[in-house]
Amino acid sequence: MLIVKPYGRSETEPDGAGGLRRKIRRNREGRPADDLDDVAAFAAGHPELVLAQWISAIDKIAAKPRGARNPTPEQRRLRETLGRAAFDLLTAEGLLDPSQERLWRRKLHPYGKGDDRKAHGREKGRWYARFAGGREPDAIDGEAAGEIARKIREHLYDAGYRIGGGRPDRRKGLIAARAGSIAAGVPRLPAWLPDGERPWSEGDREKYAAAGDIAAAIRAEAEEREGRKRRFSMRDAAPVLYERYGRLFRGDGGRVLPVAEARAAHPGLFALHAAVKDAYAGILKKHRKRSVARVLPEDMDALFRLVERKSGNRDLAALLRLGKAIHYAAASGPGADAPASAVDDRPGAAEPRRYLTSEGQSEIKRNEAFVRVWRNTVALAA
Repeated sequence: MLIVKPYGRSETEPDGAGGLRRKIRRNREGRPADDLDDVAAFAAGHPELVLAQWISAIDKIAAKPRGARNPTPEQRRLRETLGRAAFDLLTAEGLLDPSQERLWRRKLHPYGKGDDRKAHGREKGRWYARFAGGREPDAIDGEAAGEIARKIREHLYDAGYRIGGGRPDRRKGLIAARAGSIAAGVPRLPAWLPDGERPWSEGDREKYAAAGDIAAAIRAEAEEREGRKRRFSMRDAAPVLYERYGRLFRGDGGRVLPVAEARAAHPGLFALHAAVKDAYAGILKKHRKRSVARVLPEDMDALFRLVERKSGNRDLAALLRLGKAIHYAAASGPGADAPASAVDDRPGAAEPRRYLTSEGQSEIKRNEAFVRVWRNTVALAA
C-alpha cells in the first residue's frame, strides 16, 4: 500500500518542538517551496488515496483472480456486492465524492468484463473470516455487505483489527497508524550509553530467558511449516512473540499491560522484547523467498548474541550519521571545519539537526558523490 510515492515525496523537517517530522510534498506545479502537507491529514483526506485504501481492504476480504485471468462468477459477485455497499457508505458519510464512482469501479474490477466459468479461484481473501465471520460468500447479501463495510470503516479509521482475532484491536485506525509511522520515520540521534551497554540489564535477559525458550519454539514452528512445503513468515512467528509479551508484561489481576504501560513499568525488558521482534523481522524479510529455519537462532544464547550484534550495528550506523551531521555543521560554521568547532557544537545543538532533515541529507549525498567521482579520477590519473 503506497501512501506517499504516487502522490509526491516525503521530506523531513523540524517539527517546531526541537524534533523532526516527515511530511509530504505533493506533485503539484506552482506550489511554494515550504508548502508541505501533514501525512496523517493527507492520508485521510486525499480522495484517490482514500479510495485506494478501501479497495486494498476489500482485496484482502474478497480475493481477486490471479495474474491476467478473469474472475469466476462467484468472485465477481462477492466483490461487486461488497464494493457497492462500501461505496454507498463512503458517499453517505462524505468520505468520497459520488463523481469518483467510475474510478472506484475500475479499481474494484481491474480485469476484463467477462467471467471465467472454468476457473477454480477462491473467493475468500486472507481477512475474510475476520470481517465476514462464519458466513459463506454466497450468503453475503446487501445487508451483510453493509455490515462488512461498517467494519472496514472501523478498521481504517477507528481501531485497526488484528487478523486472527482473540486480541484487542489496535488503538488507532489503520490509516492513522500508517501515517504516524511514516511521519515518525526520521533519523534519530543515538541514545548516549556507556560503550557496549544496552537499554536492558543482565537481569532483564535472565527474566526473558526464564519465560521459556522462544528461539527453539519459533525454529520448531518454522521447521514444521517448511516440512509441509509452506513458507514461514513474520505472520507465523507473531503468535509466539505475542504469547511471550503476555507472559512478561502483566499487571494487577493478571491483565496484559498495554504497550505504553509495559514500556513505562519495565523499560529494559520491553526494549529487549522489541529488539527480539526486530531481529526476527529482519531475518524473515531477508529470507522470505527461501528456507529460513536453518538460519533462525536455535536457542536463547544464539538469539541474545544475534540481538546484541544487531543492536551494535544499529548504534554504529546512528553514530556514523551523527558524525556526518556534526562534521558538516562544523564545516559550515565560522570555524571553517576546525576540530574545536565540532567539539563546541555538541550533538544536542540545533545546527547538526539541519543535516538530519531532507535538505541536509541531500547536501551530504551531493558532496559525497562529488568527492567520490574526483577521488576515482585522481586515483586513475596518478
